Amino acid sequence: ISCYFDPETTEGTSRTGQAWKVLAHHAEARVAEESTPVSVKKSGSVDGTSNEKGIRKVILRLTVNPSEASGKLFSKTYASSDTSLSIIVKNSSGTFLWRLTGLKVKSITESCQKYPTPGAVSFVIELWGWAILFTEPATTTYEAIPDGHVNWNDTTVKIGAVTQGLWWNWNFVITNDLDIQHDETGTVVGILRGDRDLSVSIQKALEDTATTQFNGAQVSFATVSIEIDLNADSYTFGATAYDGVEVIADRTRASGLELRGKPSTLTIA
Repeated sequence: ISCYFDPETTEGTSRTGQAWKVLAHHAEARVAEESTPVSVKKSGSVDGTSNEKGIRKVILRLTVNPSEASGKLFSKTYASSDTSLSIIVKNSSGTFLWRLTGLKVKSITESCQKYPTPGAVSFVIELWGWAILFTEPATTTYEAIPDGHVNWNDTTVKIGAVTQGLWWNWNFVITNDLDIQHDETGTVVGILRGDRDLSVSIQKALEDTATTQFNGAQVSFATVSIEIDLNADSYTFGATAYDGVEVIADRTRASGLELRGKPSTLTIA
């Protein structure tokens, strides 16, 4: 499949006459509409009454290898944003399948591996939205799918402003608190973004005894700035406290160090 996105001027409504940007090369999508029925237990019975109407929730889950330009732009702009967007999903032959509106990112996990097997950057995204529609907006055009993707060698890892050339893999998770608003009929009329939770993890070659990292997690509870760059886009996790430090000793491979941290802030530039 292929996925295309476009920001919304009015939340829940796709724009017309726009050139939609392509999100990724390889993409897997799961489109869901959930509604938990409302039921109460009958007096004197273990069974419930008849099920009544619940509240609608539209969910789009994507696993993608982002394109170099627009894929990175998606993360930089919408990973933690109040701006809603629409996404169109097409099949492998380019046939339109679905259009989802009013989407905001509930969570995004970004990751990459260099050792032992190098790979492309991957995004796992969950978005909550307003509706699933089966028509294209008027006069829609689509960005051509580019050749390049964001690869392992497009990324840089820094801890305390020091570049980590021997990183093995990294991942970070941004989870946004979303509050879906419904009208008196249960129709979605807005999605509000609240707080966000952050986590970051890095595996790298073990270059010393990891005393600083162990002390940071267990004794002094020191914090550090961690920066992950995707080409020219930087994700700086400020005041990160290590909540897990693990030395990885393998019989036949290099020894490694895994650092798991809880950042206080995130700056995307």
